[in-house]
Amino acid sequence: MRRKKSTTESSNSLIKELSSVEFIKQPYLYAMVGADFSLYQRSIMIEIMKSMQDRFNEFLKNRRADGQMSLFPDDLDDNQILTFRISASSLGVSPRDYMYLSEACDNLMKMNCSFYRYDEVGRPIRTYAHLFSTIEMPMIPVSGSKEKERRMNYVEARMDAKVLKELCDLGNGKGYLDHIYRIARICKRKRTPSIYIYLSRWKDFPKKSVEYVELKKFLGVITLENVEVNGVVTKTYEKDRYPKFSKFCKEVMDPIREDLDRMASENQVDFTFDYEPVYKGSTKRGNPDEILFKIKLSELGEEMSRKRRQQKLPADIWDLLRSEYKLTETDVRMLTDMLPEELMNDFRVEVLALRDRMNRYKVNNPKSYVVTSLKNFIIQHTPEAKETKEDNRVEEKKTVKHKTISEEDKSRWMAFMELLQGSVSPVEFSTWLSSLEFVSLNGEEVTLSVPAAYVATYIDEKLSAPFKQALNAVYGEDVKLLYEVRK
Repeated sequence: MRRKKSTTESSNSLIKELSSVEFIKQPYLYAMVGADFSLYQRSIMIEIMKSMQDRFNEFLKNRRADGQMSLFPDDLDDNQILTFRISASSLGVSPRDYMYLSEACDNLMKMNCSFYRYDEVGRPIRTYAHLFSTIEMPMIPVSGSKEKERRMNYVEARMDAKVLKELCDLGNGKGYLDHIYRIARICKRKRTPSIYIYLSRWKDFPKKSVEYVELKKFLGVITLENVEVNGVVTKTYEKDRYPKFSKFCKEVMDPIREDLDRMASENQVDFTFDYEPVYKGSTKRGNPDEILFKIKLSELGEEMSRKRRQQKLPADIWDLLRSEYKLTETDVRMLTDMLPEELMNDFRVEVLALRDRMNRYKVNNPKSYVVTSLKNFIIQHTPEAKETKEDNRVEEKKTVKHKTISEEDKSRWMAFMELLQGSVSPVEFSTWLSSLEFVSLNGEEVTLSVPAAYVATYIDEKLSAPFKQALNAVYGEDVKLLYEVRK
């Protein structure tokens, strides 16, 4: 009993955690900018995206029919400056750490970004620009104090409209990423948010391959360095901080994975990952060609995935299952996990058809019958089941052989065998169960006829779970089963 209580508390806690999770949309190009940011710098970037969520949502809801993909009005001048004010408290920064936040702003001022623009004939031109026009924590004079100036409790960031337009373009074929809003505040490693945000695009897929060199550039491990002579740049080269794969794993990838593993175990993020090197040639040593990420959903991620799948099916179906048939959240989650997207329309039809079947069969345990029927329906309509489903139908003549059986008992027996058939393999059904015959129902005792005693023994030892499930669904929870060996 104690174990059951613990499971319930865990489930309730998970649902509470899910309700408190806030996702934000972040344009793909913006997410790729400055992956070597500190956690403070990443937090500032995410807060700017947070301030634009209404604009993103409105755009995605009412996408322009003429193909215009900009988030900004047509009359917004490219030379215009947009200002964002971000409170230090929203970044989780206390007054004693304002100096570090100010230092993060100073470093952001030095950051450049690049994107493609197109000339009048459609040729792509790579454009470089400062990410921010200005970004600072404003200082104000203080009278009557030892300190001459005091930092304000916010960051003020100003960006060129043309830069923001490019970085927030949703029409570049890559769209936007969805990620947890507080990610930068709960990480311990500065590169963890970058990997998390990057992989968020593929969290509903089990694997994602990334070119090794491109990954290192994205994480800021490979950077462009200038050689200057008398203040003039004479040469630009790529500097790799971790030329050896083993060191890159030890000092970059493994700490990021441990950070995400920790947060996933605490249900603070919806997924974590494993990774492995991929070598395309015969050599399997040294630096790989690619890194293969294997996405692993946390409990929180599994719950979110369920919610997304449920939202794709009309809400009235789940409401019907909960209200009329009294299905619990556990039942609904189980069905949601099993249900493939391509089966949703047929599933809806099956749910609506249940009421008529239940009236016809006069089942004693509607909830159990509904759960078992829907589970069997999903199993039978998977590709593996389609090949055998039609060839192994229960023939009514096998289930109705006793002339004294009432029509009501015949209907229940057909419902029982239908559920049973969907719960076991075709071979098991044809070998052990197709020869069963109904004898009688007296009170809470159901008597079945078997061709030999060893059949009853096999059912009790090997098929008791699906047998009992179908029996309880049709005849009730308290039913007792008796066997009769045919002569």
